[in-house]
Amino acid sequence: MLSPAALEQLADVLVASDFYVPEHRHIFDAMLRLRDAGVRTDVVTTANALREDGGKHELGSKLIELVANTPAASSGAHYAEIVLAHATRRRLMGEGAALIAGASDLARDPSDVLEAHQATLATIGTSILDVEPDDWSVEEFVARPRENVNPWVVHGLIRRGHKLMMVGGEGSGKSWLARFIAICAAYGVHPFRHERTRPVRTLIADFENPEDALFDSFEMILRHVTRYNPQEETVNRLWWRPQGVNLRNRVDLAAFENVIRTRRPDLVCLGPLYAAYENSAQDFGWETAAREVQTIFKRLIVRYNFALMIEDHAPQGDGLGKREMRPYGSSFWRRWPDIGIGLQPVDGRPDYFEVTRWRGDRVPTDWPKFIERGSVTGSSWPFLGTWD
Repeated sequence: MLSPAALEQLADVLVASDFYVPEHRHIFDAMLRLRDAGVRTDVVTTANALREDGGKHELGSKLIELVANTPAASSGAHYAEIVLAHATRRRLMGEGAALIAGASDLARDPSDVLEAHQATLATIGTSILDVEPDDWSVEEFVARPRENVNPWVVHGLIRRGHKLMMVGGEGSGKSWLARFIAICAAYGVHPFRHERTRPVRTLIADFENPEDALFDSFEMILRHVTRYNPQEETVNRLWWRPQGVNLRNRVDLAAFENVIRTRRPDLVCLGPLYAAYENSAQDFGWETAAREVQTIFKRLIVRYNFALMIEDHAPQGDGLGKREMRPYGSSFWRRWPDIGIGLQPVDGRPDYFEVTRWRGDRVPTDWPKFIERGSVTGSSWPFLGTWD
């Protein structure tokens, strides 16, 4: 309650059942639910969550007592180790007592007793949830209303909760295309079919482009999109860090999550990927950083329930043929997204690109087969899509 950063550390170590005092279990569980909902955890928000959870309003004084008796929030990781150590001791004692009782029961086969306790003993040092599992029956899962299951953020292109990666060569216009899709979504216009859709909240996180490049693209896109479907109110935000960021750094990650938590976008367009994080001297190639950043993205998506579209450069070609349209860096990125597309230049047709796949779509999508810059054809639209 004193430090959101401390709670992030504790959430990776403890679960509610690790606490001995039942009131502490309720409090910790309420704090985790607030964090997952993107709400800052403090005495007021936690007390309110407890009141809404079965009327546990009597814990308000307990919260004040806990905050007052905490010497330093910076010691949260050490406190977590103490809690987990005592929880492990209690579980060992409980399991030991149950094992003695089972072994003393002459009506039971000792092999059965041993088998029953081996699995528990193997995991006794981990955090154990003493609650009913949150699994589904397949029938219940299928019976859910379909409109609540990953609805389209941009119809046919990307669903809420999904991850899309778009790669292309330098100068292919992928940054422009990502901005174009985001602005169209904010104004309720399908970027390729030119149909009116439900406006959504968008966030463009740009980690590379200079001010003049952004200004020119935004001005042109807005001029055409607002004329087609003007909106009095939109949530169409830009988080601009032309020097790049390092999402593996807690300060940069906190700033990024802050804008997501505050603006609550339905769609985040981010790029270029290589400017979003840095390798450290301790990393083994690109894999360590890629795994860590993927985990960051997945946690943010689950916590704030948005669609993520990432643009990145393709690696340099070998000079023997077409440049391979796949993410630059670690091979882990090739398996990670739900949709992976590349903008492959078509020979003899400048500003005309084939939309290729470097991984199969996990769900059916309606991306055009070809995308062409409107400036070449004289169209008022920045990008045109064709499906033939």
